[in-house]
Amino acid sequence: MRRLFLAAFALGSAVAVVSAFVPLSVDEASWLAVERKMALGRELYVDVIDNKAPPVFFLVRGLDLLPGPFEPVRGVLVGLLAALLALVTFDVADRCGIGRRRALIAGAAVALGACVASALSLTIEMVAIAFVMAGVAFAARDRPILSATASLGIAFDPRAIVLLPGVALVAASRSWRGARTSLLAMGLVAGALAASLVHPDLRFGLIELNLASRGASWSAGELGISAARALILPIVAVFAAWNIEGVQQQRPGPRAALVGLVFGVPAVAVVVASLLPFDKYWVLLLPAVPFVIGVRAAAARASAAVPLVIGLLVLALAPGAIQTVRVARDRASRLDAYRRVASILEDRLPEGATFVQFDANPFLVAELPESASDPSPLLGLLALPTSRQDAFVSRIRSALGNADAVVDDGGLEASPEDVSTSLRPIRDLFVASLDAFPCSARVEHITVRFRPHLCPSTEGTS
Repeated sequence: MRRLFLAAFALGSAVAVVSAFVPLSVDEASWLAVERKMALGRELYVDVIDNKAPPVFFLVRGLDLLPGPFEPVRGVLVGLLAALLALVTFDVADRCGIGRRRALIAGAAVALGACVASALSLTIEMVAIAFVMAGVAFAARDRPILSATASLGIAFDPRAIVLLPGVALVAASRSWRGARTSLLAMGLVAGALAASLVHPDLRFGLIELNLASRGASWSAGELGISAARALILPIVAVFAAWNIEGVQQQRPGPRAALVGLVFGVPAVAVVVASLLPFDKYWVLLLPAVPFVIGVRAAAARASAAVPLVIGLLVLALAPGAIQTVRVARDRASRLDAYRRVASILEDRLPEGATFVQFDANPFLVAELPESASDPSPLLGLLALPTSRQDAFVSRIRSALGNADAVVDDGGLEASPEDVSTSLRPIRDLFVASLDAFPCSARVEHITVRFRPHLCPSTEGTS
């Protein structure tokens, strides 16, 4: 057991070190922008708009308060989540009776699969399944109260509620007492989440905004590509575990095929219904992995040697690693540009001055939350067809009237046909006000326009 903990520690440490060098994702920048505005007294879902659950912002606030840049601090958390996933998945798989080698493969596949699908950044999906897998591990140990308590972590990603029946089924495989207690406790968890949505602002942020955003365009091809990148490692791990040599069934476990289906089918349905082809969404499918491996645990006519299995897993890790490197490189370039823009604004804007942006990226609001007058760091949320859309447009109009600077990422210079239909009314507001901002500075594709009193006397319109 000591060697297992050392292996998990080594895995988590390696993930933490690499994650520390991965620049902020759009999600992380948005969460930072929101929690920093909340720290300034703004109310979530009212003064600052986002579609994530409150625990996300409390977690990010805690990380933001720690010393040092956000990325290394986030790296430590991602490393801890990876180590936790490896340990609890191993424990679950081992208790299913699939053998220690298969359990090790399952633990590595779930931990590394979550990391690469999340591009080594913090995602709500990774946090949620870490809690879910801990709940499964407690259920497998016949600890239903602890299992239900761990399952409270689905509050980070309410979509993970579809995984609770799988946790309850594992509890039922241990004892009827565990099944009754687990079902009761998880019913209370689900009921508490549902009751919280009675609050109109929570209901708007978590349900209305999310449903409105599902209309984004996507294709089956894009969904397939995201699934291939996110799931190639778990799929290869399953086939490798089925064929690794020397594995024998050790003791009866839960009905692996049924549990795997109860975890897997709802997760796939939720990802497909999300209508957005993001790799990270497929993390919700990972709790099914140890049970899918267990389907053939009793029939282990193995032929694959351990070095071959390791080689296959490394090859399967390559696509996700390449994608993570590409994403990190793109983020670094984009983040550098916005930090240069933030420096320009800090130099030009006097105390108390504000800016508003026609820009889909949240990085600038995260850098200068006290100066940003946008209702949301994500412009796209304000343009969605919701019950508050007109109110958001009015707030943008008011912010434009009081702003000392306007930032855009090229959308104001593009033809209206090149801007999404939902954003055109907001774009029209910005375009109509451009004469009030006669001078500008430019950083790559980003333009910053200023009021006359902030224009240098020697500078003309540029």
